[in-house]
Amino acid sequence: MRRGLSFTAATCVALGTITSGIVGPGAMANATPKATLEFRHATVAEPPSDLPCRLVPQNPRPDQAFRACGPDHRTVYALSAAALTTTPRAATADRPQGGQWVVTVTLNPGAAEMLRRYTATHVGSQLAFVHAGRVLTAPVIRDGFGSPVQITGLADQQSAVQLATELKG
Repeated sequence: MRRGLSFTAATCVALGTITSGIVGPGAMANATPKATLEFRHATVAEPPSDLPCRLVPQNPRPDQAFRACGPDHRTVYALSAAALTTTPRAATADRPQGGQWVVTVTLNPGAAEMLRRYTATHVGSQLAFVHAGRVLTAPVIRDGFGSPVQITGLADQQSAVQLATELKG
């Protein structure tokens, strides 16, 4: 839903899915990232269980596939080699106009175009956002997108700020 003239087109990860959407100004957590973020194709290797994931965290090269625990510490993902490795320009947490909390990740133009091409051909697949071998989030791609990427459906401000901070490295 569009409200006001200051909103800009963006991409939205809503409740574990990625869709086109809008984002508003006024970030709550904002800084220039210093770390590498990898975008990897993800499939659920082991469904969520009542027991915590016991995989030892790895930090493989971008060209290596591996398994990792999901952010819920109960799901195991099989991750492909990185489709894209980049340092995001920014990651912010915001609650636009009283709506739900969102995290917006801005990429450089070259990375945005590579991500747009990848997501356009992988609709329906999961895309893991991986930092230092850890799966930060793994939403389902609903349509092709580039930058900015907007992640919504976060439970509260603490969750949004934590994810933005992790995405910044």
